[in-house]
Amino acid sequence: GAKTCDDGNTCTTDSCDKAKGCTFTANAADCSDGDACTGTDSCTQSKCVAGKAKSCDDKNPTTMDSCDSKTAACSHVSAPKPPIALGGNHTCALKNDGTVWCWGNNIKGQLGVGSTASTTAPGMVKGLSGVKAIIAGDRHTCALKNDGTVWCWGFNGYGQLGDGSETDRTTPVAVKGLANAEAIATGGHFTCALKNDGTACCWGYNIFGQLGIGSQVNQTTPIAVKGLTHIQAITAGFHFVCALKNDGSAWCWGHNGYGQLGDGSKVNRGTPVAVKGVANAKAIEAGHDHVCALKTDGAVWCWGRNDKGQLGDGTKVAKTTWIAVKGLAKAESIAAG
Repeated sequence: GAKTCDDGNTCTTDSCDKAKGCTFTANAADCSDGDACTGTDSCTQSKCVAGKAKSCDDKNPTTMDSCDSKTAACSHVSAPKPPIALGGNHTCALKNDGTVWCWGNNIKGQLGVGSTASTTAPGMVKGLSGVKAIIAGDRHTCALKNDGTVWCWGFNGYGQLGDGSETDRTTPVAVKGLANAEAIATGGHFTCALKNDGTACCWGYNIFGQLGIGSQVNQTTPIAVKGLTHIQAITAGFHFVCALKNDGSAWCWGHNGYGQLGDGSKVNRGTPVAVKGVANAKAIEAGHDHVCALKTDGAVWCWGRNDKGQLGDGTKVAKTTWIAVKGLAKAESIAAG
């Protein structure tokens, strides 16, 4: 029968030569698993051993970290928001089966049930499944599906549903031309999405420049935020937006009447500006007219409107740059109303 040349060593290529007999050639490629994230694979005691796995953990509990097996590039995208969304006068919940249920005021169809009748009990949003995150604006609602598409319904007077029209919708419509979304945020009458390439796009009401496109023209379909990349999280106030970059810096744009953009002024901005002095941030949340950032050391910094003491600095004076929340340490997460 045929001569066997298998030496039991997975790190060598075995062959049989008619003249020389069996040959065993070391071949590093035989040990490669094709995964760039496991480093250099090697042979130990006649067995292939995978290299040390690359760590992409950025120590940020608000992001999902991953390693590209082909390029070994790390990515950090914002984790989905909690499965409940609060609008102006309506509420929605995301169930574990991927459906969405809403209740409350429905004058503009923001409940997504196919009518404009308000309800005091949850009703299932029509024709929507496979949802992983939801967000609510003043009178509109949006959902991010597992396939990276975004669907919106409700008030559309400024194009905030992103379907290319200004027609209110009582059931979900797909946001035109948007794919690979990782997170969504809604302001009063506009919507933004964070894409998996670290860029953002926005659509809807834009009188204060809150779409970040360098103009004040409303948009009925998504348009890219100018000059901003490497984003890991996005959040929206009523008429402004802030983003957290992978380097821990924060950038904001839109209405700035209370200093909520954090750039030291009260001038509205149509494109992103850096929040002065903010570094090593790991989470950011916008309220109606103020913003708070959670730092990697557990400290919390806030800026913007403060007439109700919402900045936590012991005063009721608005701040155009960050101020530390007094007496707070080792915070794990933040939320803003």
